[in-house]
Amino acid sequence: MGMLARIKKKLLGGWTGIKIKDPVLGELYFYDFEDPKRNYWEGAGTYVNAHLTVGLAVHADFNGPSEQHRQFFLNLVSDLDHLFRRCQKKLVPEWEAWCDATFPTVWQSEFTLVHIMIPTNGDSQNAWEVTFEAKSELNHLFSVYFQDNEAIYVTVDG
Repeated sequence: MGMLARIKKKLLGGWTGIKIKDPVLGELYFYDFEDPKRNYWEGAGTYVNAHLTVGLAVHADFNGPSEQHRQFFLNLVSDLDHLFRRCQKKLVPEWEAWCDATFPTVWQSEFTLVHIMIPTNGDSQNAWEVTFEAKSELNHLFSVYFQDNEAIYVTVDG
C-alpha cells in the first residue's frame, strides 16, 4: 500500500467490499480504518413494520453487529416520542435559534428521523447520535450527540 493510500485509510477509512444481511438491521457495509476503534458498518433500510426508513452507522468490528447493537436499535425505535423527548432539551432551542420561530407542538410536523449511529457494544454510555431532517428548513439536518446516555450537544448541517 502506497503512502497516499495509507494516509487516506487512516483519515477516511474505506469500504472494504464486505456486505452482510443482518436479521434486524438489514443490509450493512463494512468500513475499515487503521484505528480499529473507528471501524463501523453502514446501511439504510425500512424498519419497524415499514413505518421508518433510516440510515444506520453501527460501531462494531469485522464480525458485525451484536445482539446488544440490535437491542439498542429496537429500543430506540420502539418509541420515537420517547427518543424525541430525550433530544428535546438540546434540539428545540437549537432549532428555534436557527429558524427564529417557536417549535411546533407536534414534533413530527417539523422533524423526520433520518439517521441513527449505534454505539460501540450497543452500550448507551458510549457515544451515539441521532439525526433529524427539518421539514421547514429543507436539507437541514439536526444531529443530537449523546454520551453517558445524555444529550450533550447539537450540530446543524445544511
